[in-house]
Amino acid sequence: MPKLNIVDYHTWLIVMEKLLVLMVMLATCCAHNITVDLSGKVFVFPGATTNDHVNLMTSKTPFSAVTVCLRFLTDLRRNYALFSLATPTISNDFLIFKPNKDNVIRIHARNGGADFLSVSFPPNSWHTLCVTWNSVNGISQLWLDGKPTIKRFIHSGQPISGKPSVILGQEQDKYGGGFDVSQSFIGMISRLHMWDYVLSPYEIRRYEQDTNFTPGNVFNWRALDFEVVGKVLVEDEVILKHEITLCKVDSPTFCQRTN
Repeated sequence: MPKLNIVDYHTWLIVMEKLLVLMVMLATCCAHNITVDLSGKVFVFPGATTNDHVNLMTSKTPFSAVTVCLRFLTDLRRNYALFSLATPTISNDFLIFKPNKDNVIRIHARNGGADFLSVSFPPNSWHTLCVTWNSVNGISQLWLDGKPTIKRFIHSGQPISGKPSVILGQEQDKYGGGFDVSQSFIGMISRLHMWDYVLSPYEIRRYEQDTNFTPGNVFNWRALDFEVVGKVLVEDEVILKHEITLCKVDSPTFCQRTN
């Protein structure tokens, strides 16, 4: 084998360095494409901080419509964020927020917002929540523990555009950050799904029953790409004996969870 001269050896080092950089980039890229089946699991947010949160990864954009469904449990009575989607130009591009008011859930979409009133979700109980919004007509609606609210106008004419930063556990006052400890979430979140269309009432019922519903095509709890930052735990979901499902035999499409 011929020996390498100094020039050839220098060229070889440059090539190897570039190959190493390429391998690191590919490994990083592939790592973000790994999804995890979180069936039977919950995210646990144990304390109020300005750091602990979960980043949800998606390559999808834009969103002309949105449906987000999740289950949550908390003992908080102050304000907190349940789901925060920001884009580089709008920090509250789609936000599910509990303000410092009783029986109110606030929804932001684009530059608009609306309060849904007289919704009951007692603390220290599991609740199922679905939120829909359509950019064409600007209409949003909540489904809380199987009960639909009235429909309210928020903002129309503009889809959510730009690379989304989606966070659980904190409310984004700026893209990817600006967290406020007084708005941090303490509790548990599970079974989160997001679709880029408005789910039909029939499909929302099926999600609530956890029976044969179409998983989210943006975020799917059974194949979730996420990153935990700080002290957020992933633990087994414990179904208590008093969390029973009552179904009418003559109408199996209707179920109501009682906590």
